[in-house]
Amino acid sequence: MAKFQIEDESKLARELASVTSPAERSRIVARAALLYNCSTQAVYNAASRGGFTSGRTTRSDIGRRRKAVPDSHLAVLAGMIHNTHTEKNRIPLAADTAIFLAETQGIIPAGSVTPAYLNRWMRERAISKTDALRTAPSVNMRSLHPNHLHQFDSSVCAQWYLHSDGSLHHQRRGFEVYKNKAGSSRPKLLRHLLVDHHTGAFFLWYAHSEATPDLLNFFYLAWARKSQIADVSPGTAALLNNVDLDAQFPFRGVPQILLTDKGSSLESDLTGRMLDSLGVRHITHVPGNPRAKGSVEGMMYKVECYFESRLQGTNRATSLDQLNAWALDASIQYQTARAHTRHKLPRFDAWNAWITPDVLREMPSWDLYRELAVVAPATRRVRSDGTLSYRPDFRTASDGTPTTPETYRVTNPNLIGGEVTVRCNFYEYPLVRVSAPGMEEALLLAPVPRDAAGFLKDNSAAVVGEE
Repeated sequence: MAKFQIEDESKLARELASVTSPAERSRIVARAALLYNCSTQAVYNAASRGGFTSGRTTRSDIGRRRKAVPDSHLAVLAGMIHNTHTEKNRIPLAADTAIFLAETQGIIPAGSVTPAYLNRWMRERAISKTDALRTAPSVNMRSLHPNHLHQFDSSVCAQWYLHSDGSLHHQRRGFEVYKNKAGSSRPKLLRHLLVDHHTGAFFLWYAHSEATPDLLNFFYLAWARKSQIADVSPGTAALLNNVDLDAQFPFRGVPQILLTDKGSSLESDLTGRMLDSLGVRHITHVPGNPRAKGSVEGMMYKVECYFESRLQGTNRATSLDQLNAWALDASIQYQTARAHTRHKLPRFDAWNAWITPDVLREMPSWDLYRELAVVAPATRRVRSDGTLSYRPDFRTASDGTPTTPETYRVTNPNLIGGEVTVRCNFYEYPLVRVSAPGMEEALLLAPVPRDAAGFLKDNSAAVVGEE
């Protein structure tokens, strides 16, 4: 059907206004409908937009309900429809079905409301299905620099699963086994993905589960130099022994903020201690709102399209180590060659160009990292002179012997003699944060140095014979 141009509408309006005979107007309208391949009503609408008026008197009851059905009854019908809103954001109850149920229950007289009128009544009041299913307003997120915000998510692979012999097998479409039947369980294949929000750089890794040990291993691999993969997965590293991972996969470093969903392993004590010790602020989004971490959600789909879909026929991994080696190789190719849609640069080019030493926090060694997960906040009692001693469990001398505890002075007199909680992270030490019940904000304290004789240098001690 052709569209009317503005000049066509004006010409049609003038032509209809120039005749007074209804029969002649009908012939003009029929000829225009044939020419533009549209209905006669569409021709009249176009002529009206061009300024034509028929001169007929507008009905006085236009837009009014001619059947005596109170708004309260229509509101009940609308409520019946909206009560079927499902978790998958669907409203399955149709207007005609709702009317039938209401008539059957005696809520409204039979034949008093049509589906068309009910739908129009709901649209006029912005309570239609379309209004209810409308996407909620959102705010675009902006990160300040690389490693400012990392987004993390895990997903069970829909196409592949791990066979009992450790090899990768294809998940047949539509194949489902009763979960309680003997021999029906299959080892799941978990896809872990972490994305840097600022540059789009990502790290992909496959694991047997989403348990806390697997997650702790993943975060180390994602944030450490990639040459340290051998510390966690020697089998994968052996398959990549000819690849300079540090040069080809530069993305690394501990972020300031980690955005995830509310997974049980992500909220475990071990994960929380590790993140606290590294100074990572952990934020979880509202359940049912995956758009909050859209970067990693979108990258999940791209992984399925550009990597997992290629694992066909003979090109199929025979072990988890081989699958991760292939995933690293595919990640390097993708992030080196493909431009990001926002900043128009390959991800690794953007990361190398924008990362600066002041925001790049290198990961500690593998042995020290494992200790961070078990370092709990310490409880100390403030002495009468306002000092306390503290040494984190992960701080040892180069020869393996414990270092001397540092001395800190608490300036709040209300804390003297009481117990306080001392926390520190790997990048702030020897600075520590001291808090107590009732405090709105923790105190950031620096250690007080001592002189050669072992006295504190803050001049807090009285000199004998002078004071």
